[in-house]
Amino acid sequence: MALLRNIILTLGSRILITVIGFAVLLLTTRYLGAEGTGVIGLISASVSLIAIFSGFIGGSSLVYLIPRHKFSILLVPSYLWAVLMVMAGSVVLSVFNLVPVEVIPPIAILGVLSSIGSINLIALVAKERIATNNSLSVLQALLNISLLSVFFLVLQTPTVEKYLYAMYISGAVLLVLEFLLIRRYFDRLRGTMGEVRETIRSILQYGFLCQLGNVVQYLNYRVSFYLLNYFAGVAAVGIYSVGVTLSESIWIVGKSIALVQYARIANTDDLEYSRVLTLRLAKAGLLATTVLVGVLLVIPPGLFGTIFGPDFSQVYFVIASMAVGNIAFGYTMMISHYFAGLGRYHVNTFASACGLVATGVLSVALIPAFGYIGAGITASISYGLTSLVQIWFFVRQSGTPVRELLPNRSDAVFIRSLVRDLLAQYLEKR
Repeated sequence: MALLRNIILTLGSRILITVIGFAVLLLTTRYLGAEGTGVIGLISASVSLIAIFSGFIGGSSLVYLIPRHKFSILLVPSYLWAVLMVMAGSVVLSVFNLVPVEVIPPIAILGVLSSIGSINLIALVAKERIATNNSLSVLQALLNISLLSVFFLVLQTPTVEKYLYAMYISGAVLLVLEFLLIRRYFDRLRGTMGEVRETIRSILQYGFLCQLGNVVQYLNYRVSFYLLNYFAGVAAVGIYSVGVTLSESIWIVGKSIALVQYARIANTDDLEYSRVLTLRLAKAGLLATTVLVGVLLVIPPGLFGTIFGPDFSQVYFVIASMAVGNIAFGYTMMISHYFAGLGRYHVNTFASACGLVATGVLSVALIPAFGYIGAGITASISYGLTSLVQIWFFVRQSGTPVRELLPNRSDAVFIRSLVRDLLAQYLEKR
């Protein structure tokens, strides 16, 4: 029941965050247009990229490492590394002219807030404080939309600068609250030389392998933003970023399940339990993702222009071009977290690298010719290839027969039971 409770709490919070994110998207597209939305998209992509590199020390591998090592010896180096990566990332973005020079300072500020905040949230997940993690994420989203509403609607000052002010304030508030919540876990920084040496070895081994895969996968997600900016301009980035945001919102169920699954697998040594749990949750994620993709695809194309403004009438075709890859990820998201929970990060890294090769080859061929549609097709093929590689490794390493990968009657019973229990718990809370 604890697993179900954490899933429903995580799913509920992510649904709320998605709804709030949609409201934020409406404000930015309506008031800032394609160019303003494109600038924000480049800033967000750059901040996330810096945060990903920060995770080489202090990333999601902390979920696996914190139950096995001293808290302070893990987190303090993680914070220092995060600041170093923000400085290095800002220099790289500036030197290679990947973004307009005037957005470098905002990227640096948001990079620090995002990277350190992410470390703290991951630490809470490692302690299986899922509800606290969810509450903080919801609070930040509520602060974002509240501040944006004040700046855009009340004060009538809708600018990219005011958008950034809202992000600064909400990020800073969240950071203070996170430190207050995790401070009781901090122990003395000192340890025996053996403890320190073993911890550092584990950080480098697991953190590097885990985050290398995340970096490669993130490049799969966002390298198109920079290529679109180069070949088609910032307005094309704005249109594509809206399509990507809506497309990736369908992963809400899979991400909610995977977060809880990851923490559970990282805290158990029962491989058969982990295998069976992964298979069943993967099939539930596949069903949910397919349904949500279908919902997006039945929306009339013209409605996107009506909702977001005339600059965004082509968003539907970005969503359609990414549909197949998004469905594939809805299934293998749980397989990816299975390997992460077991500390086998090299599998996800290799799978993501295969996808990145496809992204590199196809982006050069398709983006100059087809713009944001070419970027969407590239992403879909890359996601599909990554998923196939992960499935192949899962079958080989877990000993799972291929027939068990396909949904069957027992899975239908499990999913029906899962949905019934989730609804029951939700109604109890009401």
